[in-house]
Amino acid sequence: MKTTAMSEKDVKQKVSYKGMRFLALVLTILMLFSVTACAPNGEKPPAPSESKKSDVKNDQPDETKKKTPDVDQDDVLKKILLAAPGAKLDGVKYDDISASCRAALWGFADKTSRLALGDDADKNALYSPISLYYPLAMLEAGSAGTTREGLRDLLCLSDQDISAELRKLYSLMTKEDKDSIEQIANSAWLSNNYKDDLRQEWLDQLSNDYYASAFAVDFTDTVTSEQMNTWVKKATRDKIDPKFEPDYFDPLVMFVLINTLYYKASWRTSFDEKLNTEDTFHTPTGDVKVTFMNGGSSDAMHVEGDRWRAAQLNLTSGFVRFVLPDSGVTPEMLLEDESFLQDLRNSTWQPCELAITVPKFTYRSSINLLEALEPISVITLLQTDPDFSGLLKEESDADPYVSKIDQQSFIAFEEGGIEAAAMTLVEVSDECAMMPIEIKLDRPFIYVIEDDAGAPLFVGIVRNPQTSRSLE
Repeated sequence: MKTTAMSEKDVKQKVSYKGMRFLALVLTILMLFSVTACAPNGEKPPAPSESKKSDVKNDQPDETKKKTPDVDQDDVLKKILLAAPGAKLDGVKYDDISASCRAALWGFADKTSRLALGDDADKNALYSPISLYYPLAMLEAGSAGTTREGLRDLLCLSDQDISAELRKLYSLMTKEDKDSIEQIANSAWLSNNYKDDLRQEWLDQLSNDYYASAFAVDFTDTVTSEQMNTWVKKATRDKIDPKFEPDYFDPLVMFVLINTLYYKASWRTSFDEKLNTEDTFHTPTGDVKVTFMNGGSSDAMHVEGDRWRAAQLNLTSGFVRFVLPDSGVTPEMLLEDESFLQDLRNSTWQPCELAITVPKFTYRSSINLLEALEPISVITLLQTDPDFSGLLKEESDADPYVSKIDQQSFIAFEEGGIEAAAMTLVEVSDECAMMPIEIKLDRPFIYVIEDDAGAPLFVGIVRNPQTSRSLE
């Protein structure tokens, strides 16, 4: 369908979605990260149409094809490179991704998004389900027993060969042309103290199925932190600088898995900056004045559900769905429905002419995902005697557990388009059973002294350490 830019008069006349100013930003951004490379019904997104050039920073380079989809390594990283990623699959089409794979990805998004996004009324939230999915799938490939069963349940898998599916998806998520960029990348950073404990078969799978570069490093060295920071910054086009330092990592860290995602796309029909207005956004804690972008599209889609309505705008790569809860309903309330995102995606969307008002914004987010996902027993699954024997050599004495899962992200909505990035880190350390237990004796306590013979020598109570009584 032909796409046309709208004049100021046209914008004022369009009233299809007059209430769109109170936008559920959380859901909007979630759609962006989850929809990319997964078009509905396995169809390829429509080809780009004529639109104004995006004013999102950083020029978009001409189309470039790479046989190896990984981030280019500088000379320093090449010296510690243990394994380069395999060659990207050629000729993969959107309908090569199975319906069961997409169902698993969206089921995972439904299961984790509400918890990851939180409910802090004073903060915007941003979460990338796919950026977490890849490193967890890499862990699943090295797990066994009930841990593997638990990870497959978390990843919403039944009998799918998820590594083969994600290998194809990776190819579709590695593209670059003059109108859009999508770049996913994986890396594995192996401690010099533990690299010989890891199965070569698992490392080969990371390289071949997940296109992960593998590096041998000393996590106590500031050089390693700098190298990891540089890799992430390069993979996200400088949108994320994790600022790792040696003390960030566990003293017994075995390896770290990192996934990065960079996305940049123009609106099919750009917003005209001349039509921007200053108006009121109704936050949960009070009204604020913000800059709104005003525009419209003749090839938009819309749908209405129970307690919400939504509109879809096309981008040069994928699309974004805006979900506006009814008055008195919050985004968090909608996400409590465990199938909300899947139901939204599978709704019967209708074409429409759309007038829309959306705030212009940029922000960053940081999430401790181990802590955020605790209500669905992720900590128990990955820290309480987990079985990662599939990634260890038989002779290894290591006892791996997941000590950290962190995600950082960035988003910018501007007149010309959207730019976004995410980085997810999964840290695996040794000796789960030896994790320190902290006790601070800062209130009255009992102490008992026993000798080697088993005699109860003393029993005491300390009620005030500053009080002493002289011996008479």
